[in-house]
Amino acid sequence: MNEQRFWQLIDESRATAGGARDMASAQEQAEALEELLMREPPADLLDFERLFSELMARSYDWNLWGAAYVLNGGCSDDGFEYFRAWLIGQGKKVFEAVLADPDSLVDYADDEVESEDLLYVAGRAYEEQTGDELPSVTVDLSDEPRGEEWEEEELPERFPRLSAKFG
Repeated sequence: MNEQRFWQLIDESRATAGGARDMASAQEQAEALEELLMREPPADLLDFERLFSELMARSYDWNLWGAAYVLNGGCSDDGFEYFRAWLIGQGKKVFEAVLADPDSLVDYADDEVESEDLLYVAGRAYEEQTGDELPSVTVDLSDEPRGEEWEEEELPERFPRLSAKFG
């Protein structure tokens, strides 16, 4: 599976779950994506998991964490992981836009901006197909997010649009 196919599956799952981006619930999208992945060969499920993990690592960034913090009224380690999974679930265009400008999240976010379920879809599909657990995928993830760490009181200045709407 290549990156183009990865994003195609993300878009199809979002469309199946609710049609428009903002109508798809995270759980419905995860269920739709798992169904789509069940049609893929096991080797492609490994590729999907690797690509997903690479995007999770790429989005491990203090600036993005700050935006998630403003949007959610706080954001734990686990919450940031679920947020990044949700962001991947929004598709390539949104993912890239928000990575480039986290304050633009205000244009895409609503009240449900976490998706723990998306973290496990490839593993569940793989296990259903093969009876085995999905082999571990190794992706280089630093111990600390990239970028400059922030203090909570700095966030309204860093993310004025998000702060105005969600702060």
